[in-house]
Amino acid sequence: DFLGINYYSRNVASADGSWRAGSSGLALTDMGWEIYPSGLTELLLRLHRDWRLPPLYVKENGAAFRDQLVDGRVHDHERVAYLAAHIAAVGDALEQGVPMAGYMVWSLLDNFEWASGYAKRFGIVHVDYATQQRTPKDSARWYREFLHRQRERRREPLDGTEQRQHHRERLGRPPACDGTRHELTDHEQSNRREQERARERARTLALGEPDHRPH
Repeated sequence: DFLGINYYSRNVASADGSWRAGSSGLALTDMGWEIYPSGLTELLLRLHRDWRLPPLYVKENGAAFRDQLVDGRVHDHERVAYLAAHIAAVGDALEQGVPMAGYMVWSLLDNFEWASGYAKRFGIVHVDYATQQRTPKDSARWYREFLHRQRERRREPLDGTEQRQHHRERLGRPPACDGTRHELTDHEQSNRREQERARERARTLALGEPDHRPH
């Protein structure tokens, strides 16, 4: 058995219903959803705390952005940042004992969304709906390299120090995900700092950390 989790963003409940996505000053996706990767860590930790869990999989995680196909390329840097930060969030939960077994991006292809039709693009592969031409976006190339590096590291023998370092590392070089600046509450500032730390960890491998192991 396993438990599958779908996570895209958070919702905040309040007595007066005054909270709105974007009120925190964090960036939004094209769906109008707040980019809040630490919410994924919080969800996984709460499930682990409250229940005796089978292996956990993140079955859906991704974001829609206003992708543009230009000269055969889609430079979806916002999606790269989103994925890197959320993979780092899963890693944070894993380090704290959550029995994570896998992570899956939503989605491979741009597709028909139930409430939005073809207007919102979640894929890491661009689809021209008129011709059905498929074009890998920059996020697809980034994700491919991420998986390649993980496979390579699994093949190489690591000593104890390297094992701990490998467990901590995250792949990705996310550009700033934050929106316009405004006065934040203490809780929001704390969450902002957590996200910055996650992005800093994610940046380590993407900047090309030298590999000093013999080949």
